[in-house]
Amino acid sequence: MFLPRPSSPRKAFSDLAAFFKTSGKVNYFLIGVSLMMPLAIVAAVLFDFRYQTNPDDNIVYGDILPANPDDPIYKEWQARKLEDFNLRRDEQQRAEAAKRKSFQKLADDLGIKTEK
Repeated sequence: MFLPRPSSPRKAFSDLAAFFKTSGKVNYFLIGVSLMMPLAIVAAVLFDFRYQTNPDDNIVYGDILPANPDDPIYKEWQARKLEDFNLRRDEQQRAEAAKRKSFQKLADDLGIKTEK
């Protein structure tokens, strides 16, 4: 594979000096931004590496079930959870039915034939 010969440092600095002589103020701003971005990324990585934040040790556990599943407290808890689940499911089914009804009305108003 053919690679071009690298330029000498003297030639590179002379090219950079010629660029600065011929460029406007906007290019100075862009050069500054292009130099600051990698420095900001390296600084952020070093900061994150040095100051790692650990999560709190306050672990909150959910419902802890009793060791004996025949316990009346567990049965009452299970009945409450099942009732809550059924209420949420029924509410979701009513909302879906209302949405389906409104879409069916819209289809009927627009004259779109649908299977019922």
